[in-house]
Amino acid sequence: MSQNTLWGQAEKFNIQRLAFHERIDQQQKYLDILDGTNDSIITFKDSKLTEKASHIYIQLVDSIQEIIEDKNTDGAISYGYLLQVYNILSKISPNNYHFLDYYERMFKNIYSILKHKEDDDFQNYLLRDIVSSINNITFYKENDEAEPFLLKAALLYPSEVLKNLNLYSTETYTLKIIEEVARVSPMTVKKYFNSKNSVNAIISESQDSIVRILIDLYNKYGNESKVYYFIDLIYHNNISSDLLNSVSQYPLTYLNALIQAKQQNSTIGKYDIEQELSIRALEEVRKVNELHDLTDTSKRFANVKAMGASELYTLIVYSPEEIFTSTFNGLFERLLIKMKSEGLNGYYLMEQVNFNKFRTFIKLCAGYNTLETFLSTMPQEQATEILKKFVSELNGDDGNIAEAVYVVDTFGSLENLNYLKTFEIYLKEEFCLPQLSKDSRVLYGLLLKLLYQKMGNNQTDSNFVDLLENYKLPAVDQIAIESFADSLGTTQLHFFFDDEDGLTSFSTFIGSFKNAGYQIQDSTYFVVIKGKGKQATTIYANKPLFEREGQEKLVQKIQNGDIHPSIIVHRGHSYYAMNTISQIPEYAKVVFLGSCGGYHNLSEVIKRAPNAQIIASKQIGTYTVNNALLVEMSKVLKDKNELVWTNLWKDLDNKLKGSGKSYERFLDYVPPHKNLGAIFIQAYNQMIKTESN
Repeated sequence: MSQNTLWGQAEKFNIQRLAFHERIDQQQKYLDILDGTNDSIITFKDSKLTEKASHIYIQLVDSIQEIIEDKNTDGAISYGYLLQVYNILSKISPNNYHFLDYYERMFKNIYSILKHKEDDDFQNYLLRDIVSSINNITFYKENDEAEPFLLKAALLYPSEVLKNLNLYSTETYTLKIIEEVARVSPMTVKKYFNSKNSVNAIISESQDSIVRILIDLYNKYGNESKVYYFIDLIYHNNISSDLLNSVSQYPLTYLNALIQAKQQNSTIGKYDIEQELSIRALEEVRKVNELHDLTDTSKRFANVKAMGASELYTLIVYSPEEIFTSTFNGLFERLLIKMKSEGLNGYYLMEQVNFNKFRTFIKLCAGYNTLETFLSTMPQEQATEILKKFVSELNGDDGNIAEAVYVVDTFGSLENLNYLKTFEIYLKEEFCLPQLSKDSRVLYGLLLKLLYQKMGNNQTDSNFVDLLENYKLPAVDQIAIESFADSLGTTQLHFFFDDEDGLTSFSTFIGSFKNAGYQIQDSTYFVVIKGKGKQATTIYANKPLFEREGQEKLVQKIQNGDIHPSIIVHRGHSYYAMNTISQIPEYAKVVFLGSCGGYHNLSEVIKRAPNAQIIASKQIGTYTVNNALLVEMSKVLKDKNELVWTNLWKDLDNKLKGSGKSYERFLDYVPPHKNLGAIFIQAYNQMIKTESN
């Protein structure tokens, strides 16, 4: 190709590059004038949302444009990047521009990619937000780290990897990525069969043995068969596909087959099996939960009577967010009986299930005060080995810190100093490994910091404490009341639900505040409760009989900027919790999960409100405790200058002591200053964010 031709192409791309800078600027201007004023401010009724939107759509996009120019001299590459930025911006309209969290993640991820793509640890930045990095592969698909990243991403998000295939379909590694998805999730790949698409066109060239089995099974059984969950057993164990195709007709046999497939060391289809096990386990646990009022436990647990130890274990570890306390205790008792009859101690059970989700199990045992009982089923050296494995090889590199949260939750539940000291030994070993990545060292440093906080200064290694000086934990012991309030004072938003418990909770809730001297204003769908003191405090709560209508109207008040609730309260069963969590505004200061096992929803709350302080119960939430807590907290909000959690908890302890069951339940509530899981997530996110900037 002649120099003149090359120069002409370069000039063409430079012209297009400049044109797309202008198009991006025009789209920003379009978003800017939606509020009627051209002032580089995206105005919402809520001033905090105004500040956030203006930063995302104006300042952050401007920064991306600048870094594209700074980092790239090739006009074609710059043009491609700018085209993608414009494509994202052009899809933002009056109907969706308020989805600030989504667009913030997208644009922050783009900026991070462009800033760090030449760094040695670039893949760490990709792994911090895997989904956004998949969607934004245009900005680094030619980079050496693209292939290894997509191979890792396929393990967690196979559908997203294939959904974005057109963005990297011309790269040399594309077939390898599809083959990896086929090994991880055959169910994802088979969705593309029998239609014209890039995945089907490329995979038809594959000679991979697993892909060929998948295609053969599809040709034989079609789309609806459950046989695809068992490709590993067909491939490695030579089990008949016809037998496995029919096994789903027998629920317990099907569950057993899924467990057997999961136990393989390098399971083909492990993503699909994980999803299916979650569905099947929850189905059985919900059956037991629904019968929680039955006093005859043989009837309540009838559906698990024929299950062995591995099946009972599976039900427990795949239902941590929904399992009721009584359900866990009943399953755990039956697990111990089955272990004994099958000649298993705790360690051999773990080996039998290939240590699948064992950290979930240990965390739940600690939370439900059964860990010592479980560990006592095995010799001391095996118990120590499990505790060592529990805190070893935690990985912060893929952005998924759930298992580390399980570890820190367990610290919070344990009072046995010997266990804590065992954890200390092995956490220190991991922290000092020379090959530990930057993100994993942050993870282990914070785990140690929180462990030492739990153990108390007189039990800690002072030399090691000094090493952890830069691992900062958020201050959660108190909140200044002025930080809650807007011009109308402090606002709370309470969500109630339309069932028998919801009606009882709401009735007693109203009575508690009425007895405490608060003014109750009634309307059709919700009530407004007002109290006056040094500051005004206002509570909005939907009526449970108008669950949908009342909650919709209250959420609309937030969106319209009529109210700015800094405290969000969930008053319903655990299976309603995500309904409440999805409505939490980013600026919430306190989130109170008044449901059973609300403690298990920490990470979801923090995704919505990164700096919220969280109150939750590890076990049974009850209206007697919830009402007392809310009345006492509201009293502090209107009469004091600071909300000090230790003082509030001491007052509640004195108030509820001697109340029998209520006091027992109160002891399972976790205040923000003792909520180690939430503290860990917030500290980790902040340290990673600081290092990314």
